Amino acid sequence: FLLLIFAGIFCSDVNDDISLTENVGRAYQSMSEIPEPVELKTEIIGTVPKWLFGSLYRNGPGKFEYGNDTFEHLFDPSAMIQRLHFEDGRVFYQRKLIKSTHTLLNMKEKRIVLTEMGTWTEPENTDEIHAEDISKERCKHLLNSFPTDNTVVSVFPIHGWIVAFTESPIITLNDRITLETEHILDIRNAPAFPEGLALTTVVAHGVTDKNGDFWTFATGVWTEQFAFIPKVVYLAVKIANASKLDKSSPEEILENISFSDFLFNSNVRDFKMRYFHSFVQASEDFLILPFTSVEIQPDAILNSCKNGQPPIEMMNFNKNADGFYRIFDKKTMKWLLKEFISETTFQMHPIQGFYDHESEEFVLDTLEIMNHDMIQEKVFSSMISKFSIVKKGRITM
Repeated sequence: FLLLIFAGIFCSDVNDDISLTENVGRAYQSMSEIPEPVELKTEIIGTVPKWLFGSLYRNGPGKFEYGNDTFEHLFDPSAMIQRLHFEDGRVFYQRKLIKSTHTLLNMKEKRIVLTEMGTWTEPENTDEIHAEDISKERCKHLLNSFPTDNTVVSVFPIHGWIVAFTESPIITLNDRITLETEHILDIRNAPAFPEGLALTTVVAHGVTDKNGDFWTFATGVWTEQFAFIPKVVYLAVKIANASKLDKSSPEEILENISFSDFLFNSNVRDFKMRYFHSFVQASEDFLILPFTSVEIQPDAILNSCKNGQPPIEMMNFNKNADGFYRIFDKKTMKWLLKEFISETTFQMHPIQGFYDHESEEFVLDTLEIMNHDMIQEKVFSSMISKFSIVKKGRITM
């Protein structure tokens, strides 16, 4: 019910009649901020219970263009938080852009300044750069753009804040009432951050468990001390005491972050990373991480940035690469040894996961696409003309 309300608001102005079937294209248009809560005036059949008190938060793309520049991928537009607040039988709504450094810079310059996942921007003054230097300047520009702090994918209540995530190690801390962005936090600054690790991606769709701890996963490249060859690693990230209601300082949050043992590619000389978009909490003790057939190739960034291509060009759907699943033990902070192989696949979101005590198996219900890469399909030019069929599947382990 609440998500339907959000869908209607997202596709219309607050003062318009809410429609869930018309003007869906407006979901891909910029929205103005509504910084103060406004009461939703609409016909209600029955009554909203007076005991219903609290807020529902969502985030997603909010501003799609700056000046004459338009973002090219669904994960790139400037992030906006929306809030529905229920109090005394009334419903209030507000929304505000997340004030990331990327968004503030775009506002100041009235153009898209920094490169995002699927949107390439040229460095400044390219006309004045010698042809033999343009490739080097493009790669320097890409390094200045990443990791992005445009936290457009998800929000969670953590340590008294509404914390927004994207697929990078940078998060934003936003006030629960005003929605104002007060801090930008890099989890790589946590005291427990492993030495020699360069994080590449962090899963934006985490989970909070019954203990009040928040969990997610990350991918990176680790160079062991005195070693010359880096290794691709996968690891869990835990934010302890996440359900704490009072605001913690950024320093306190960093002190509550811990990292698991590393999981390596089966061939440690394989420098390709497997992409995963989300995972599932299958029981209070175990998390299941699906590794898709989409590969991230860090070495490809050298060619893509030289040619002026965004980071999405590093991602490749390998139709010859099996998918697989790994199980993570939260208590020991270690990976179980067994690997479960699947057919070639791409998954965005699981439906549910649980442990079947009768069969002694983990069960994962998921939405998946066979033989295709949905990330590439979220380029706006592709979304207009095609979209793959998503199928429901069940995996047992």
